[in-house]
Amino acid sequence: MSVGSTPTCVHARNWDGITEIRPGNYVFFDRFMASIGVCKLSDCAATVLARVIGHYPGANRLLIDAGALALSKDPGATHINSSPGFGYIKDDPNLRIDGLSQEHGFVSGQTHIDYQKHPIGSTLRIIPNHSCLTAALFPEYQVVEGEQVVDQWTPVRGW
Repeated sequence: MSVGSTPTCVHARNWDGITEIRPGNYVFFDRFMASIGVCKLSDCAATVLARVIGHYPGANRLLIDAGALALSKDPGATHINSSPGFGYIKDDPNLRIDGLSQEHGFVSGQTHIDYQKHPIGSTLRIIPNHSCLTAALFPEYQVVEGEQVVDQWTPVRGW
């Protein structure tokens, strides 16, 4: 007997009679799971560290070096928020990723962006909308405790 889904794995009372569990993104969680109440944003383990590579004060925008190949183009829980953006920026909730090209992200401010807080070369830590898609696109994962990288994992590829 096989069951799936991260919400099922989080909320199941017991596994009597179950021989296989397919929990999807349970190991990382993501913004979608937080949006539907399966976890809190603070429970999300997978993040993408993106670098600020451009300032556009006239448009109240930043350019980052993480696009669809790093974050996926998954729009998130649009039935809860019709315009969720393409990930949650942990460092500054005023910022929103509102567009992606293949390699770049376009970040706008809900209010005026403090460019001194986000100089070119600084980093933003992003919780992806869908950690499965994000994790699949990276050749390795840096395991971080606090601000320290403590290990590196290489994902198994193939089906």
